Amino acid sequence: MEEPLNPLPVHIQSAFERWRRAQPFETSVVRWLPGGRSGAKLAVARQFSRPKVNRQVVLKFLPRGLERELDGIGRALTESPAAFSTAHLVEMMEQPVTMDTWSMITLRVAGGDLSRMRPLVELAHDPRLPAACETLAAAVLRSWNPGPAHQPVEMTAAEYLGLLLGDRPDRLARVREWAPPALHLRITDFELLPNPLSFLAGRFTGTGRVPIHRGRAHGDLNVRNVLLPPEDPERFQLIDYGDYAGDAPLARDPMHLLSSLAVEWLRGTVADSPQRAALATAILTPAQAMDGPAHHEAKVSAALHRIGRSQAETDGFGGEWHLQTLLSLIGCALMFAGRALPDAGMKGWFFDLAARAAIQYLKESHDSYDADVPAGRHALGVPRERADVAGVLARQLTHAQQRMGNGDRLAGVVLDLLGDEERFVLLAPCRVMRSARGSAVLVVSDSHVRTAELDDRLRPFDVQVLTHDEIRDVHVRPGIRSDVVIVTNSGEVVAGALMPEQAKDVAQELRRLTGGPPQVRDGWRELASTLKGTTFDGTTPLGFAVSSQDLLLELDKQRPPYRADPVEVDRLIGLLRVALDRGSRVSASESEVYTARTDADRIRRRLLDKLT
Repeated sequence: MEEPLNPLPVHIQSAFERWRRAQPFETSVVRWLPGGRSGAKLAVARQFSRPKVNRQVVLKFLPRGLERELDGIGRALTESPAAFSTAHLVEMMEQPVTMDTWSMITLRVAGGDLSRMRPLVELAHDPRLPAACETLAAAVLRSWNPGPAHQPVEMTAAEYLGLLLGDRPDRLARVREWAPPALHLRITDFELLPNPLSFLAGRFTGTGRVPIHRGRAHGDLNVRNVLLPPEDPERFQLIDYGDYAGDAPLARDPMHLLSSLAVEWLRGTVADSPQRAALATAILTPAQAMDGPAHHEAKVSAALHRIGRSQAETDGFGGEWHLQTLLSLIGCALMFAGRALPDAGMKGWFFDLAARAAIQYLKESHDSYDADVPAGRHALGVPRERADVAGVLARQLTHAQQRMGNGDRLAGVVLDLLGDEERFVLLAPCRVMRSARGSAVLVVSDSHVRTAELDDRLRPFDVQVLTHDEIRDVHVRPGIRSDVVIVTNSGEVVAGALMPEQAKDVAQELRRLTGGPPQVRDGWRELASTLKGTTFDGTTPLGFAVSSQDLLLELDKQRPPYRADPVEVDRLIGLLRVALDRGSRVSASESEVYTARTDADRIRRRLLDKLT
């Protein structure tokens, strides 16, 4: 049988042929596997010699780093639980072979027929991928780490990202060659995205510290170094774990695997396309992408996010795990932005993903991202400069609204209303008192909120001014045209007749700027409705998973803290997730499914009582 095309350099091919001829057995390459990191090449090979040798092995060719590879393999095999090592770690069979400037090691894959094994990358678009990733992540996080081995270490965002990227200086250097140097990347609807590289420069970090949970980890978990039979993912094998560490950040491996999948999903898409935007949403906030074009990718992302969080919530660390996940996603996205990727647009996409993960981290951690801003407040907006203000308005306002304000004239309104040191965040045309619709404006800065009537020449008058500290709550009265109601200690200020989407965005931004709690009904009514309509049934893991699927998707959605007893509500949600996960595991027995179903229903009723 003719061997597949050999991807080794010509001089290494010659050295490999000399080695083959010198062995007491025949070695024939069955297929080459997708290449590993740093140029390593892997092949499935058959070795035969009558009557003693008849086996399939994996041959790994290393252009460099043999000592590090051997050290990682040795420590992983020595330190790992015996059951995990036997089931999932390939073993080195013989001494390394030097081939010119390269090295070759021979690896034995336990328990299996290599002809059925496929690299995970081949399942990138397969509907079996979410289950395979969940099985893989569960084993890596739980079976490889059956109990805590290290105390969590508290780190700032800069310290943690420095740890993740410390051994990748070449990639960071390549990113810095083309990445923008500014502290902020670009304007979104109402804010600027932080430049993720600024975390490493010691800016945008504040003093917030996150407890980093550590344990045994792969170090480079990706779609090209996992082999598995697609129909039985529990029999996966890790074939490239030279970067193993026994005290590594546990949240890194799932996000690195997700980033490597993103490379495959990006192939065939166009830069700045809706498909790539949907993919970013699926990776960062999968619950928001379940019904969109990236629903397959969202299911995979949700599985990888969920499996670590459910274990952390069992131990009371759910919130901490989520912050570690976001920081890990920033670091992994920056790593991939510095890699050689199929097209240049992918580098920018990963850099943008890191920026979006950074702003999500800042929102949820209440850390500050400017040295002069206290934790919990964010230096948003742009300086009080006409060009900067006009740029924000061009993105925030509809075409008709911009025509009404003749573009630059609404920028002049902002300049008239703001103080010299204030930063402009947003403007929305509205109605106050009994004025005509659109003849007034709501203007928000980083420290104040103002409403003002506008005369025929768009000059502001009857200005009402509130500081952020005066605001106690913000909510929206929906309608064909919606009202934003700003509640203070002395009463209410109503900005009426906004476009519904603008009203929603304005309220959300004001809540974030002021730290005020959103209304209880935001997101909780839907959860209560789903809890009420859920009936757990099925005696098998699959049946239980199907009956709980809608509830699990609702639990995964982001929502503000529940006002009444938020700690107990969060605890019940964590317990419910654990019960759902326990009953849905492929290996769960009928009695385990029954126990999980009973527990889940009991917790469901308690949570529903809290919410209603």
